[in-house]
Amino acid sequence: MPFLSLCMIVKDEAKHLDKCLQSVSNCVDEIIIVDTGSTDSTKEIATRYTPYVIDFAWKQDFAAARNASILHAKGKWILYLDADEFINPEFATDLLRFLEKLPSDVPTGVIVPIYNYVGESNSGKISESKAMRIFSNNRQIYFVRPIHEQLLCTDGVLQEVEFSFPIYHTGYLQEVIEAKDKSSRNMAIFDLMSRQGNLSCYDWFTLGNEYTVQGLYQKALECYEQAHQPSEMQKSWLPLCIGNMINCCINLEKYLEAYQHVLTAQKTWHDACDFYWLQGYLLARLGLDSFAIETLRTCIRLGDNSEQLESNKVLISPNNASSLPLQQLSVLHIRNFDFQEAVTTLSKLLYVAPNNKMVLKQLLQILLSFGESEGLESLLRSFYPLPQSYQLIMILELCIELGSKPLSTSYLNICTEQCVELPARLELQYAILHEDALLFGRLKPNQPTAELDIDIAFMSFLLWGGNLPEVGKQPRDIDWLAQTYMRFFYAEQFACCDRLIEQYHSSSLLNVLGNNFFKDRQYELAMDYYSTLLNQNALSAEGYENVGRLYIAQGDVSEGITYIRQAIELSPMNITLYTYLLQHLTETSEQENIKLTLMDKYPGLNHFPLL
Repeated sequence: MPFLSLCMIVKDEAKHLDKCLQSVSNCVDEIIIVDTGSTDSTKEIATRYTPYVIDFAWKQDFAAARNASILHAKGKWILYLDADEFINPEFATDLLRFLEKLPSDVPTGVIVPIYNYVGESNSGKISESKAMRIFSNNRQIYFVRPIHEQLLCTDGVLQEVEFSFPIYHTGYLQEVIEAKDKSSRNMAIFDLMSRQGNLSCYDWFTLGNEYTVQGLYQKALECYEQAHQPSEMQKSWLPLCIGNMINCCINLEKYLEAYQHVLTAQKTWHDACDFYWLQGYLLARLGLDSFAIETLRTCIRLGDNSEQLESNKVLISPNNASSLPLQQLSVLHIRNFDFQEAVTTLSKLLYVAPNNKMVLKQLLQILLSFGESEGLESLLRSFYPLPQSYQLIMILELCIELGSKPLSTSYLNICTEQCVELPARLELQYAILHEDALLFGRLKPNQPTAELDIDIAFMSFLLWGGNLPEVGKQPRDIDWLAQTYMRFFYAEQFACCDRLIEQYHSSSLLNVLGNNFFKDRQYELAMDYYSTLLNQNALSAEGYENVGRLYIAQGDVSEGITYIRQAIELSPMNITLYTYLLQHLTETSEQENIKLTLMDKYPGLNHFPLL
């Protein structure tokens, strides 16, 4: 008799099904696939793993399809997954041992963590939830609810236990949502349930999630408010519901309402990292940096206590206790010119997220600007003691991009020793940095090819003469030109920098270059560009803000305020400019005028306690 059965319902899941079944094939004893009308190769993929592929007519009811699948299961225990989910096979043995200790003849459900990848692919954003995904094969247990179905027991008694067997879900990634048109399918079911007057608090919560995915934040907020009832206080989904309410309020510029929800949630779950993260994020978004920093440090302090984490310190997502507050803190420290704290924060963040290229770049930029290049290699080895090939390529690319010849040589040698195949563009960039004409000539194609990025072809034109390619004047083109300029600058190819400016000179390009040098802490160079733009009356709002913040940080508050005021003139909807100005004005009448202007533009800030 099988011990563990996998039951699934699928439709047109050819893109995801193989990964799902491959991850679980050595964990389960049988696989039951119910297909609700696939027109792609889903059924063909399924038959590679199981002979039990059953057709079922779709009835706008997920519970009905789920119940059809479990009817065929023979195992003592049933696991159910969706095709866009997968597991880590390394955890399978622990799960089976855990299940062997449970009485399968008693109606029992096992609640496990679900890690939902959200937003854009590779964004690193994860939302954690919990769900009953494993249950004893007992005819008393069945699915209810047409969408976001749940398990019930006919006699009303379903014993619940929890076990740490993570399931990874990619279905909330933006590209997956768009490809599957999930929203249209789900909304059709919700519309039917609504017409029947059959929406529970949980249904209102999941309907709010559908509207959030579609960017309809007001409708989503109304649904979350319907779901947030006193009767639901013990439900595991409620913290996520409240967190989503807060995010909706922020997106709708209902800042006071968002802040009030945060404080209420902190009183209910006073040690939960999630609501300190949301508070810090809100305050940072409003430019209340000192308050945000204090709150985010509290969040991280709570998250650092591993013993406390076992007692529900994270209710929504593990990122809320580590990577997100650390990332926001690093932004605030850099914005306030506190680079020592920025280095500390970025170092902690890199241990949490070692594959985050932008974090590593920011850390290296700061350390190089401090002139601390000698210890960088040992520091990198501490972060990456046994680096993977893709990590070596990432490090080498950044060393080249930031113009560090010794580090780039060292990591090129490591890549060579470990037989890491390098992209052609990276070898060309290395040759440019080291002014190795022989290597560059050997690698440079006669004509730009599909295998090489256009920017390398562009560099080839600059270095080896000929006509420069035509480049448009869209923002992405200006950014690309600026990135190319910065590469030449760090490679000390100043003649190429001059040629680029001569060919593509524009105020847009100069503004981007000034801002790039400012971000790289090359303040004298940034100010040179800003001065040129000021003389042309062409400095951007970001440039005015950067100059103003720099003057204030250097103690020239009066001059800085003048630039911040000009930034507001050019960018009147930038909240952080107003709050930053309020912190440095001394005249009460001026402060009141700025507050009135701010409240007029953002009514959701009226009576905000920290302003």
